[in-house]
Amino acid sequence: MTAILHGDMFVADLGGPRDGALMFNIVHHLSPEQARMLFSRVAGVLRPGAPACVLDLYDRPAGEEPDSGSYVGLFVHLTSSADIYSQEHLSGWLRDSGFRALKVHLLPRLPGLALLCDERLG
Repeated sequence: MTAILHGDMFVADLGGPRDGALMFNIVHHLSPEQARMLFSRVAGVLRPGAPACVLDLYDRPAGEEPDSGSYVGLFVHLTSSADIYSQEHLSGWLRDSGFRALKVHLLPRLPGLALLCDERLG
């Protein structure tokens, strides 16, 4: 059975155990502390081995030419007072929250966008 939960992601009862979690285009609106809190809440309701996938814009590595994601990053900063983060930041926050086995899926037709999938530790 599919469950779609509505409500504040920091307050709503997420139930559980869940078979997976999708977090799409939200992390760039969060502070690092809020992202860590979200990942910890999600890890707490997933069954061991369940995937958590984060689709978002990611910051370019230092020294690379700016792309459209750079302009989106400026927009996000001005509208949400947040930022787009590097894949390294997010993978570290996921690991600290109890995930492992990170897989990164780049979406070449959408520069700056990638899908990070991780599994909850058992």
